[in-house]
Amino acid sequence: MTRFVRPTRQFAVSGAYTYGMPAALPLVTRQEIVRDFRLDETATIDNGIRALKDKHALSPGLGFTTRGTAGRLGGRVHLYSALNRDAARAARRKDYAMAERLAKAAARLDASPEAKRIAAALSTIAGAGGISSAAELARLLAAPQLAAEVTGLQRKLARARRGLDAETAPAQFSGRIVALNDVAAMLELQGLPAPVSVPAVTVRVLGVGAVGSPVVACWEILAGGRTMLSVEPAIEMPDVNEFGEPLVDMYGTPWGKVLSGVDPEVLTVTGTPTVRIPAGVPDVE
Repeated sequence: MTRFVRPTRQFAVSGAYTYGMPAALPLVTRQEIVRDFRLDETATIDNGIRALKDKHALSPGLGFTTRGTAGRLGGRVHLYSALNRDAARAARRKDYAMAERLAKAAARLDASPEAKRIAAALSTIAGAGGISSAAELARLLAAPQLAAEVTGLQRKLARARRGLDAETAPAQFSGRIVALNDVAAMLELQGLPAPVSVPAVTVRVLGVGAVGSPVVACWEILAGGRTMLSVEPAIEMPDVNEFGEPLVDMYGTPWGKVLSGVDPEVLTVTGTPTVRIPAGVPDVE
């Protein structure tokens, strides 16, 4: 008899994650784009990219060369704004005008300061082998030094989607794998009342087959009312909420940020009491 492996309760408190929220990737590889373009997977990645370019449904993306130890040059990596996936879906539905609009918006995100800084950082932390999968890209984008840039790019991506008002983005729910056995994986997703079960191979083939792994589940309505469910790796973002906004204190200051250079001095314990308890008031035990 197989049993589900369950995580400790440190991952959730009253249904809300204490360590921030998993977030969808704002940058993707060619493989994710082509997968959304050709659901039957009959086209190779190169052929799919060529077809999207011919239809003006793909942005230029941004490329960089990784560097190994001692500064040795590694592989060439090319990433694209996730908005290209929306363009690929529009092209699949033969809405080429919308696909071109989405691709142009994706090009602006590719050229954003946040995307350029992310590419520059990935060139040094990705390693000489490059980036071979979405799971590896998610792990790299979760690097603490990239938190501000990733969050900023996610905001711009969401703003672009709202501005285009395109019905190409599937419903997305972020969460974690909360139980796993040889047959099925159970996902606890924000906004859904109960865990969702998917085949274990669905998550393992993506490189996220472990309890506690952050994921994004996507529902897309296909022709004829059919629904397609897919599960993808997500970024572990410890300092953002479910909307991709930075967690702040009651004064609007990001968690862990020192307000000014004098704060450590002000907060230093001196042993001098600042509050006096009137005589005759008993201690509360």
